[in-house]
Amino acid sequence: MLVVPGVVYLVAVFVAARLGHRRWFDLGSLRADVTHPVWRDPGTAVLLLALILAGAAAVGVLVQGLGALFVRVWLMPAVGPAVPLAARRARAWDRADAEFRSALVAAGRAQLAASADAADLRRTASALAARRDRTALARPQRPFWMGDRIAATDTRVHEKYLLDLASAWPRLWLVVPEPVRAEFGHARSALTRQSCLAGWALAYATLGVRWWPALVIGAVCGVTAWTRARAAVGVLADLVESAVDVHGRTLAASLGVSCEGVLTKETGAQITAITRADP
Repeated sequence: MLVVPGVVYLVAVFVAARLGHRRWFDLGSLRADVTHPVWRDPGTAVLLLALILAGAAAVGVLVQGLGALFVRVWLMPAVGPAVPLAARRARAWDRADAEFRSALVAAGRAQLAASADAADLRRTASALAARRDRTALARPQRPFWMGDRIAATDTRVHEKYLLDLASAWPRLWLVVPEPVRAEFGHARSALTRQSCLAGWALAYATLGVRWWPALVIGAVCGVTAWTRARAAVGVLADLVESAVDVHGRTLAASLGVSCEGVLTKETGAQITAITRADP
């Protein structure tokens, strides 16, 4: 899987080196290069093929490493230079939340007064809530949406069940059935694929310094990777919350905590007391 896109990239490198910006679509010169008599020698052709495959594999491994770095950046906490970005997102969320709450109060008052515009005010409040949630589902703590989506899962689970997800998750993973684990694997693989695509986007964008069409390719790959990675993180976060909702009682029973019916805050607090390593 790493060699094929690596070969394509090496072809792009060759084209960029030969054409540059001014002759970006000079197919005639490329045709002359690839049909040169020197390539008709079997030994030369085999050596070139071996070099291309080795180079493609090396490029693929490098891009895979870039992909892992992208995941770390997307999910990173607010540290160093990222603090102002996280603070700006938090301020935007606070403004959107204040507007939503004001609209919600207005809609509630209109409902109590049986006002004719109550329905419109409710729709306005719903639209403002959706706008706020596009920034983050909980008050932003991280510089990027994906990191906040994962962090929001921890916040929402704690608010709902008083459950410390960080300490409970390794135990919960042991009791969830295999189909659930498979779904997590699919979501994680999807994120990995998109992070690799982001790595290719950076590689092509760098090549765009020499050959501008590569910059277009990099931009398309980058936007696609960002959009799909957000979707993959959203699925992953939803799966985590769903696993707690559906299998939290199984975890409680495995830890010897009584849980009649649905998981409650009392049960979640007991699980947290058992799983946390604090003295």
